[in-house]
Amino acid sequence: MIKKILKTAFLLTSCLTLSLTTTPAHATLSNTTLDFMGQNGIYYYNPEGSTSANCLSGSNATYSGAQILNAATTSAIQANQAFYKNSADQYGFDWRIIATIHIMENSAKRSNPTNGQGAYQLYSYTNGGKNSNAFLPAGQISDEEFQRQTDIMADLIANQYGAGLDLNTAAGIKTLFFKYNGRAQKYIDKAIDMGFTAEEAATGEGSPYVMNKYDAARDPSSPNMSPLWPGRYVGDGQWNATSTSSRPGAYTIYVGLGGTDGGSTTECYIVGANGGRLIAGVNGMNIEEAYTFMMSYKMAVRGVSNADLITLYGMTNNSCSGGIAYNCVSFTRYFINMYTNNYITNHITVGLGNGADIVSSLISGDYEFTYGGNIPKVYAIFSTASGSTMCGEKACGHTGVVLGINTNTDTIIIGEAACGLGEAGIQAKSESLSKYMSSSYHYAYPNSVNGIY
Repeated sequence: MIKKILKTAFLLTSCLTLSLTTTPAHATLSNTTLDFMGQNGIYYYNPEGSTSANCLSGSNATYSGAQILNAATTSAIQANQAFYKNSADQYGFDWRIIATIHIMENSAKRSNPTNGQGAYQLYSYTNGGKNSNAFLPAGQISDEEFQRQTDIMADLIANQYGAGLDLNTAAGIKTLFFKYNGRAQKYIDKAIDMGFTAEEAATGEGSPYVMNKYDAARDPSSPNMSPLWPGRYVGDGQWNATSTSSRPGAYTIYVGLGGTDGGSTTECYIVGANGGRLIAGVNGMNIEEAYTFMMSYKMAVRGVSNADLITLYGMTNNSCSGGIAYNCVSFTRYFINMYTNNYITNHITVGLGNGADIVSSLISGDYEFTYGGNIPKVYAIFSTASGSTMCGEKACGHTGVVLGINTNTDTIIIGEAACGLGEAGIQAKSESLSKYMSSSYHYAYPNSVNGIY
């Protein structure tokens, strides 16, 4: 018999107190049934496993309430967080420092640019991408290579850029970012001209790379921007006295992620006690975590236009009450594109059909899914002919995602959207596992899952 332990899911979502429905009791399954499921690769949630979680503050907003990171970047941070933490924990500093540099230097992409400087743009380490340390070839990199590069980044932070700095303080972290980008005297002079002390100026208070959009005086989009704030390097040795930047500075991003002086808690990270990654077919969510996951979906799509939902998440263009995000196919496509295989960077955009068609389309379309017949697994996509009858003579059917399986209570946890119900149809629910093992349901297993922890 195969037993697996839950590792709590990592999500970027609102820290809301959720009203949870009591899950009905089910009969405990026999050892014979458990053995059958283990032998056939049906994994389940062990309720006796460690599930403690930590909620870390982070508003993802500037002083004015403007959003700092878009949905694509926050999804990338979700996918990378365990790698950042694995490396940062070796040296005892906050993983958000690595995440911030990765955002600033490579938009949090897990890839090598063509210049040979790697995912973190390590210019000195690679001599501009020309020495034996150069990160080649260009393009997407494996998990192992990304972890290797992140380990190098952490070592450089601890022993070079952050050497002698207290990385538990705002001043130390600002100085680290300033050193990483280059401590230009013009930025030190600018800070002093703006009224900062020489000591404060040395931490990067005058650098747009570090402090852009941290406050109104340093926000080019604010009518209250200081007239002294314009002026920055736009290339190596190229100073433009009137230029400003539109992107937030590194310290602004760091605070938005919940670092140092970020006091807001409108968003949070939930991380497993062991910091481990969930792998398709091995671990799953309990009902509380599934509620939180579906709440994160609601927050991701709320107020977003249909056109942007298609661009960001590869959703179907078939609308329901409230918009396309409330279509069951859209939720499944969102999950596929944001959490499975390589689709986080290369979305499936072609039509996969109605709810009843999704599994067969994933298998016949060679999308790196394995057909599972009527056997559910954690993070499998399901299709059933039962469901919506809005397609005329042919039933549209239904589709969704298996978020958890608990064979001890004969339950399966499903994430879904339901056309016609609007936001109320976006839900996690606990159902009879036996029902979902009937001939009415078919499953497609992803070969890997990214971004759920």
